[in-house]
Amino acid sequence: MTAMKDTRRFALLAALLLLAQVGCAPVRGPLPDGYVPPLALVGDLQHPTSLDRASAEAYRWDSVELEGRTLPCLALSQLLEEAAPFPAAFMRLLLVGGDGRGLELLGDAVAEVRIAFSETAGWVALAGTNPAQPAAQSLTHIVVECQSGDHGLRFLTGDYRNGSFLTAGGLLGGNSWPMWEYDGPTDLGGLQAAVYETRLWAASELEAGAEYAVVLRDGGLRRLRPQREPHFEASGNHVDLALPGEGVLQDVAGLVADPPARCLTDLPGDVLGLLAQGQPVLVLLLDGWGWRMAEQAGVSGGHPHLSSLPLQRAMAVYPTCTPAGLASLLTGETPDVHGLTAPEQRSFAGEDLFAKAAARGFVCAYVEDEGAPVDTSLEARRAADQGGPFGADDEVFALALQAAAEGPDLLVVRFGGIGSVALETGPYSLHTLNRMRQVDGYVEALRAAWPGAVVVTSGHGVAELPVGGRCGELTGEEFFVPYCLLEGPAH
Repeated sequence: MTAMKDTRRFALLAALLLLAQVGCAPVRGPLPDGYVPPLALVGDLQHPTSLDRASAEAYRWDSVELEGRTLPCLALSQLLEEAAPFPAAFMRLLLVGGDGRGLELLGDAVAEVRIAFSETAGWVALAGTNPAQPAAQSLTHIVVECQSGDHGLRFLTGDYRNGSFLTAGGLLGGNSWPMWEYDGPTDLGGLQAAVYETRLWAASELEAGAEYAVVLRDGGLRRLRPQREPHFEASGNHVDLALPGEGVLQDVAGLVADPPARCLTDLPGDVLGLLAQGQPVLVLLLDGWGWRMAEQAGVSGGHPHLSSLPLQRAMAVYPTCTPAGLASLLTGETPDVHGLTAPEQRSFAGEDLFAKAAARGFVCAYVEDEGAPVDTSLEARRAADQGGPFGADDEVFALALQAAAEGPDLLVVRFGGIGSVALETGPYSLHTLNRMRQVDGYVEALRAAWPGAVVVTSGHGVAELPVGGRCGELTGEEFFVPYCLLEGPAH
């Protein structure tokens, strides 16, 4: 397989670098009368599109003389501009013909390629100053493959580590799971091209009987243990997971092998169960505190009290941002149900933990800073930053101690400083470590002041960037968080 990929990469179009613009002259109408089959652009594109009679008017058309006939043509770059490939340092195109053969183009080599339409040969690709014949004909698809990005499907292991990455372009174009086999070079009117033949695709990294968690692009989360080997299918610009005999999960953002038993959506059930047992519950939400951050802090002594607790690894939700995570913690639902899928959203659907606890007769309190990432059924007590080195976290702590002294059945406290500092300076920076150490002391003091059960967790982690950090994507650093439940004495 490796040899085939190497051959495919290097036995490519040397002459494409010398492509000259096809001489074109304006034509009166873009396409002739009669049937015009669609030419689909698919793969790693923000806007998969199709070139047909209805969409033809949107483009600038010219004409080209080929084999004694005048054909309407347009620059391939126009189609790519409309479809908007995802940003990447490397781009590969595969022009797929109805005869099951593909012509590969790399990066800037597509700049002077033209797409023309012939009533006898359908959509054809032209290259060279005076093309004697099409470089590819009877085209049905143009597959765009970008080297990397966060638009595809990410494989995650059961801890914070990232596995391989699969995109629709990679799947259709055969970068990771080949649909195409190299058939050798060919000379097309002086154009040295790499040609591929189609083959049936049946490969899969998934094992029948193994446990997986499937993260969907709309925020859904499904646990599954397929009894028959599933496989991936590309659809437009996304990847679907086909489960034989069970249907298809569409637009998969990620796949977690051997997923943790815990998830953020467990919180309402855990809390209501403890309250029903007569235990008052303190919930401490340390926003931005990821599993890998907790591991690193444990090694460096960054939060000695938290490191002494029985922390469990848990799954967050997608997207890995504060509104989505907090809404899932409070409702017990994933973003496809509660509706918060973007950082700027605040209002979620469904009943939150405060409403459910109040309906059962429990007294609740909620303390946070003035950031207020989501709207809750219970009005929060908000602490304003009065200055100092720890943002509003020290004011949140003071207000939380006051609330705890009032003896509510349920007290939820959200500290936002760890995530804010990690996003600005990086999740493993000295600044983040100092903030974690300070919040660690707050957690210890609040536990000592609380007479019942305590839950400590986070809505998401933060991924390390060359400068600062990031949340919102599906990586192990962002998706796995600590979860700790400590039962206390009953009333």
